[in-house]
Amino acid sequence: MINQFILFIPLIYFLLLLSFKLGKFFNFFDTPTARKIHLSNVPLTGGLGFFLSIIVGVWMFYFDLIFLNFIFAGFFILLIGVLDDKYQLNPINRLLIQTILITYFINEHDMTIPYLFEINGIMLNLGGASLIFTTLSIMLIIHSSNYSDGIDGLLSS
Repeated sequence: MINQFILFIPLIYFLLLLSFKLGKFFNFFDTPTARKIHLSNVPLTGGLGFFLSIIVGVWMFYFDLIFLNFIFAGFFILLIGVLDDKYQLNPINRLLIQTILITYFINEHDMTIPYLFEINGIMLNLGGASLIFTTLSIMLIIHSSNYSDGIDGLLSS
């Protein structure tokens, strides 16, 4: 297990480097504007390198059919993010597509959060709202990483 981890660290670095090289090769850049803090072109492919690192990590350490479906759903979320970075998609349409994908995945695999906490035998059960709560929680995680400070590539670095 430790040998796999030692091999995994340079592999992550290589995949991130490869994704940045692909961004440069395909001229897939975020150009500086008045409201951006970077001064030169930044490749928009850090999410691709991060996603590839997750795929390789799951493959090396733990492989399961549900994770394969998770990766499949994650690919579409990544694709929406890449298209949004390049073409400035309408935010309503982007959120709608992401919500449909996430809700479908959660519902298909019965991966809802059924309750929030249990203290002294008292449980806050979400009941029928568990699907909505789980979808909103995942959307919050996705968008909090996007809006943390507006720097492209922050999550992958």
